[in-house]
Amino acid sequence: MAIEPTTQGNIKLLVQANRQDISDVIMRRLFSLQLTDGAGFESDQVDMVLVDDDPAEPIQVPPRGAELQISLGYELNYRDMGTFVVDELELQGYPVALVIRGRAAPFNGTKFGKKELQSQKNRTWEAGMKLGTLVDTIAKEHGMEASVSASMAGIELPHFDQKEESDINFLLRVVRKYDGIIKPAGGKLVVTKKGEAKAPNGEPLPRITITPPDILDFRWSDKSREASGTVIAYYKTGKKAARNELTIGEGEPVKRIGTNYPTKDMALAAAKALLAKNQRSETTLSVTVMGQPEIMAEMIMDFQGVHEKVDREWLVKTARHRVGDDGYLTDVELELPNTEEVPDVKERVLKSPKVGKKKGDDPDDDYYGGVISIPPG
Repeated sequence: MAIEPTTQGNIKLLVQANRQDISDVIMRRLFSLQLTDGAGFESDQVDMVLVDDDPAEPIQVPPRGAELQISLGYELNYRDMGTFVVDELELQGYPVALVIRGRAAPFNGTKFGKKELQSQKNRTWEAGMKLGTLVDTIAKEHGMEASVSASMAGIELPHFDQKEESDINFLLRVVRKYDGIIKPAGGKLVVTKKGEAKAPNGEPLPRITITPPDILDFRWSDKSREASGTVIAYYKTGKKAARNELTIGEGEPVKRIGTNYPTKDMALAAAKALLAKNQRSETTLSVTVMGQPEIMAEMIMDFQGVHEKVDREWLVKTARHRVGDDGYLTDVELELPNTEEVPDVKERVLKSPKVGKKKGDDPDDDYYGGVISIPPG
């Protein structure tokens, strides 16, 4: 397809396959391109459709595992979108079209770099380890460097068992428990706090202002059924110790974390993470704008002059950059950023059940914390 100029200039797409520039070939045969930038492991993906309509110069099908380094934008304003490992190929017809799919590569210049991270292991991680230490330990095992934000690095972890589980799946499970994001990229294991709009070094990510002329379409949604409500967590300091209950937030629904943490700090960290996640999901916004390469996951977008319900700061959950018949467009899914307010914490000690007593015999004995809970993972 011929890519038409826009008001911002000609669209610029640069593609290197295993460090060889193939941009000219791609531009001549490109039918569509979609780059997805999301928050989390394997959320970054490229989907490229090429038209194979020249018998004299058929498209060479790349091998699985080939690395594509892609930059997108305009002649005077384009950005490196990352390196993607080709892991899915598809031919369609007629006319014949080649579909290439790739996912973000954790290592630069290393084919199949994800495989070691995905090998299953059995081991135990004792309580008391800091999250930053855990990520650093696993990163070093894979010849990588850990890059963990200060808000995540100091979290003290409970006991964890890694049973028939890959390192990356285990890290995903742990990091998500504390409302974090993990992205292997460029030889680093990057862990940040979701909703902070900050890089691992603590520096704020770039911000962008959106006004009505930028917008092609938008949808705002307020979901009362997903209200943040109340979160309850528990901790015990020993097998015979009383069960302590921590409550943050207010109103319905009430969500209980079904784990007895060994310390108050561990229980509070898990409760705060779940409450922040619930608060972000209450109100969402989706918008399509003329292609803007600067838009990336976890950055702040400031809407002005659109609508009283929309005009505020929003956090980018997912950005999809697509090139096709309509030129270059960016579809953005947004949610509310984390609040700066520190939630009030209520604490009480629950009575232990008496020997031989059955749960439910005494309505005043709520040691078990009710019947509705969410799994600890």
